[in-house]
Amino acid sequence: NATFQQGVTVDQGELRVDGTLTGSSIEIGQNGNISGNGTIVSNLLSRGQISPGQSPGLLTINGDMTLAAGSQTNIEIDGLIAQDGAGGFDRISVIGVNRAVAVGGTLAPVLRGITGAANNNFTPKLGDSVRFLDVANGTITGSFAGLTQPGSGLAAGTRFDVVYGTGSLLLAATPLSYADLSGHGIRQSAAAVSIGRAIDASRPLAGIRPSDALQPLYSSLYLANAEGLAHGLEQASGVIYIGSGQATVMSLGRFADEIWSHQGELARTDLSSMD
Repeated sequence: NATFQQGVTVDQGELRVDGTLTGSSIEIGQNGNISGNGTIVSNLLSRGQISPGQSPGLLTINGDMTLAAGSQTNIEIDGLIAQDGAGGFDRISVIGVNRAVAVGGTLAPVLRGITGAANNNFTPKLGDSVRFLDVANGTITGSFAGLTQPGSGLAAGTRFDVVYGTGSLLLAATPLSYADLSGHGIRQSAAAVSIGRAIDASRPLAGIRPSDALQPLYSSLYLANAEGLAHGLEQASGVIYIGSGQATVMSLGRFADEIWSHQGELARTDLSSMD
């Protein structure tokens, strides 16, 4: 617990906050790291690393937060429960009124080698997701420049993607390719493969925010489990149902229009077999 009338700058090393740190500003330099289960009462600017929790845990920011270009956000995932320790995952909670959160830099999820009480045996399935950033009253803008996939712990044929919301960000386990889901026990018709190719062609690199037009589509796709994808991609004439429990419905015509407008003749050719 500490209060600084002037700002705090971490040029090198790690500042772990397990109590309450108050300052006029908190800035993390390129070689610095901030971590812990405490609360920061200040605006936070990170050009270095931010590692919430203590394997895993929750870091609370009572102020605006900027993750600048070149920064790295480390998120340890040991399970799907929003809790500290074994079976939980790292979270950043931004509290206060009208908070502004701008994300950038690299997102680095971790599944293995987590210290502390972690089990280190969690392997996410398609559609599994964790809400790692929440803004209670404010807006999230910007986009990560990329996502570094974990070195181990992911199931074969999967990757992590980010689901961008106005006030929250989720990490979701998604297929490496929507055109080849055989490794997930899903049999696809030729029409479903064509849709999958168009999806793959328009899909942004992992961690990058989709365009405004395609964001609702990919938010639904990224949260779809194997069963949802098996049903959704086969609905090649009429409507496509995407998501667990077929909660989200998008007409094929609207889907095709969005894909075509962003991918031109490539996507138009991929979808031509559905005529």
